[in-house]
Amino acid sequence: MINCERVSTLEYTEVSKKSMKEKELFCAASGRDDYGVGRSLIRLETKIVDGDNEESILRETFVDYPEITLFRGGRFVMADIKFGDSLNVDYVNMRAQLLELMVPQNSRDEEEDTCPVTVLTIMPKEYMGEYFICGMHPAWSFISSKVDGANDTIRFIFNNEDIHSYEVDSEVFEKEDEKED
Repeated sequence: MINCERVSTLEYTEVSKKSMKEKELFCAASGRDDYGVGRSLIRLETKIVDGDNEESILRETFVDYPEITLFRGGRFVMADIKFGDSLNVDYVNMRAQLLELMVPQNSRDEEEDTCPVTVLTIMPKEYMGEYFICGMHPAWSFISSKVDGANDTIRFIFNNEDIHSYEVDSEVFEKEDEKED
């Protein structure tokens, strides 16, 4: 039987854990800079994984510099991605991606040994190529950033143990470059 918690460690074995304060990284990723631009890049990946660790990627979405708010509480981490408009193309694409995953056919199936996986990766531009935040298995909802407004924000809620900060291991990239040469 597939262990969905085990799946959450597969993608990022090439990084070492937390060499700076996570709170600093959350602050660097959140909000907007002096020019009104969001401070992070986002990657959302949805996939189905089976017991043999075979992955079937359903869809990936990359978003350049939306406004993000990250907050770690006692039991959960909340990540709000604000797009500012319900018709924003990135909001529409990310919303569609999440709704596509959420069909009954993609539900966890212990008999078929499959598990749906959602991965959210956030890379603050201040630490581009050095650090990133990665969370898996969130709950999510579509909310409005304005009272009585249309939904324009995606709120992800992670269990504390399902979202972490990582330092990029440059040696891994050097080895990959050597393989290509």
